[in-house]
Amino acid sequence: MAQSSHQDSIARHEVDILQERTAKFLGKARVLLDSLQFPKQVLVDLQRHNVDRLKRVFELEGCRRLEPDRHIPALIDAKDLQSALEYTATDHVTSETLLDNPDALPPLLKLPSHLSIQCLRGKHRVTAAKETSVLEATDRWWIVDLYSAGRSMSLPAVRGLTCIDLGAEGQRELVEQYCNSHNFTDGSVYIRILRYQASRQELAEKQWWARLTKSKRNILKRFLRHPRLASGFAKLCKFEALLVHGFRIGTLLEIMSSRLDEEILCYLNHISAIWSAIIGGDSEHRHALDSQTVASLQSKAPGVYSSEYSALRQDIEQGTIFSLLKRSKNQAKILQNIITIMYPIPTLVTLRKDLRYLDACARAVRQAVLGPMAQLQSSFSEAVQKYFTNVNQKDGYFCLQLRDSSVIYCKSSASYGPFETGYRQLHLYAMRNILHLNSSLPRQHRRCAKQRRK
Repeated sequence: MAQSSHQDSIARHEVDILQERTAKFLGKARVLLDSLQFPKQVLVDLQRHNVDRLKRVFELEGCRRLEPDRHIPALIDAKDLQSALEYTATDHVTSETLLDNPDALPPLLKLPSHLSIQCLRGKHRVTAAKETSVLEATDRWWIVDLYSAGRSMSLPAVRGLTCIDLGAEGQRELVEQYCNSHNFTDGSVYIRILRYQASRQELAEKQWWARLTKSKRNILKRFLRHPRLASGFAKLCKFEALLVHGFRIGTLLEIMSSRLDEEILCYLNHISAIWSAIIGGDSEHRHALDSQTVASLQSKAPGVYSSEYSALRQDIEQGTIFSLLKRSKNQAKILQNIITIMYPIPTLVTLRKDLRYLDACARAVRQAVLGPMAQLQSSFSEAVQKYFTNVNQKDGYFCLQLRDSSVIYCKSSASYGPFETGYRQLHLYAMRNILHLNSSLPRQHRRCAKQRRK
């Protein structure tokens, strides 16, 4: 009965969406590629390899645009549509011919330079079409299914037609209609699941859970129940491109099993701080951040190495990275911010790599302090702290080892005292002597490393 009730709810939802789309459909038109725009948040997960793949397809097979499933849904304000019809200024392009066109090709709708159409999906196709040499100058268009956006009004060209804006749920369905046939990164799916959880859109959330394999669903559900790590990763949603680029569900088990909660949260805060410094608190800069830009900046230290700064400057000025920043003053501001970064720029990819080194050191410390058979019920840091006795310490000071046989005493602070210093020094000792303490090979994949251990 529960399954039947759920299916009935799905069916009613589909009927409601279909009726809304039918009522708010304005027709089909060919629209010049330069008039097609995408919201900046949609361009965050633009995948360069997919654009290049489509360009190769266009070159080999031609650019196929006529089939209905290749059309791009888009929103246009009724007032803007009327302006476009007047600008096109031909008897063959009217509100009526947009809805009921007798020809094989939809009419070509031209837009004034100050107007554009907001596409709901199709960013890879449009980007590839703009870049390909297959299309002649007079043939650079795509077929768009137009839906009403903006305030309600009547179009005078069609008696009785009133344009009502397409609701948020209708827009979401159009955006995600064919999502199950597309390859979204784990980060893209994760972002949408969190978004729909926060807004309590249960149906939309379930649709994105369905994109994951059973194994990934189980891992992600377990991860989201982790009170500290789940919260730490969720804070990076303000930089969606970081998650699109580097979030991998398959590695979450390794992250959780390490029990290095405090260290991982510190790293996540470091990621957020560095990228906040790069973006500079500008929402336009943040929306211009895409996965290709993240990949290009990853591990670079432009404030230290002039060659890396020069290469990044060239990429920004040529539009290879931060490609959505059109104005030179925005590019200049990003460059001013980048040159202040004196550390290798971190991402979730570098987190995974660095965690392998830290985990190897932590296992050596764990064996020495807790014993080889210890089972952790808390984070590693909390477990080690239980063994800290504070003996032979000076009040208000902590002991800092300089060499194997010499130490100095430094004044403690509220956030940095004897335990914090000792905990770090244990890991530093393990890092200096890791080859003698265990047989870990952090630079190799864990499976390969296991094969080499004696």
